[in-house]
Amino acid sequence: MKNTITATLVILGLILFLVGAAVFKSAPQAPPALPTTPTSGELIQAAARAYKDAPAFTDTIKILFKSPNGTHRDEVSLSLGTGLEFRLQTQSDIVTAIDGRLYLQRTKTPGKYVVYQHGGNLLQTLNEVTRLPTPHVGLRHGKNLTDFLNALGLSMVKDVRLVGAQMVQYAGKPHHELQLEAAAGVTINVLLDPETKFIVSHELKSRTGTLRLTMMPRRYEQLPEPIVFRSEGRRAVKTPADLALGEGDRAPDFTLPTLDGKSITLSDLRGRVVVLDFWASWCGPCRLGLPLLDKFAAWARTEGAPVEVFAVNFGERRRTAEGRREIATRYWKQAGYTVPVLLDLDNSVATAFEVGPIPHMVVIGPDGTILDVEVGLNMSMTSHLKELTNQALGKTG
Repeated sequence: MKNTITATLVILGLILFLVGAAVFKSAPQAPPALPTTPTSGELIQAAARAYKDAPAFTDTIKILFKSPNGTHRDEVSLSLGTGLEFRLQTQSDIVTAIDGRLYLQRTKTPGKYVVYQHGGNLLQTLNEVTRLPTPHVGLRHGKNLTDFLNALGLSMVKDVRLVGAQMVQYAGKPHHELQLEAAAGVTINVLLDPETKFIVSHELKSRTGTLRLTMMPRRYEQLPEPIVFRSEGRRAVKTPADLALGEGDRAPDFTLPTLDGKSITLSDLRGRVVVLDFWASWCGPCRLGLPLLDKFAAWARTEGAPVEVFAVNFGERRRTAEGRREIATRYWKQAGYTVPVLLDLDNSVATAFEVGPIPHMVVIGPDGTILDVEVGLNMSMTSHLKELTNQALGKTG
């Protein structure tokens, strides 16, 4: 009897073992643990360390800004070397820091520059004189969390604060996402490469639009091209406003159509004085100045002077190019002026010449450099243009 009970217990034990093994074997496997997401504070510190510890690096940043007024695109090339050296170039500006100095230039007027002594406090000097559209310099040279937050706010928004962090998919692999907020309802989302901790994407949303930066950072032991600034052949000016296109600068070349369908190219007019008067039919001061321009053009023809005068129409308030052309044509025929009209239908030439308020007149010398820029109505225009013309032609013989 005892042997029977013992055998039964052994069999039951074996059954329980087998059942238990089967149950264990068929139980669903627990999902693998996800990587621990650092806190937002840890992430921003890690990003700052990555930029500080890199001996040198470059980045190409594509900028996209969308607003109700349209879409703007830009591209930034950035190099950061040893110490406080860096160079940043956009489509319109160049910023260089080297040898304790900060240089500002405009791509349209590279022959001029403004220089500042930053005395080792690069970030403060930058914040006083310009705004960089990227966070790199602030993260590399910032000294505390406030500096890092301002850098991620692109020095554009106030009261930047950390909200949270999470892992998200980007470009086919997990990335750290750093979430921030700022004053006036601004939100900021920053994506960090999980390995390098460099920023690969930055998005700032506000009530006026969305600014998105897409980055391609590369770390180096030494920059492929050293950061330099050469002052030879350039002249220093006092303020950033003096960097605007003006007297002594090379005039941007262009080709524009006339009302009768011909084309005028500025560079084809070398050896002659060229006067460009930017105007629009809705501009009252422009309408007052055009008869004076026409009078000067008549004088130049009578004198047989090598002078070309053009009224450059732009900014007409019609949605289509054809509508803008019709307005300019109708106005010119009704006025009866003899000065030829150039049609800047997409405002590209006005942009190249940095035209703001109108009327805006540019006088270009025979060598293609700008002799004078006049903004606003000048009732002494005719005599002023005669004087400039005589001086320019006298210098060239």
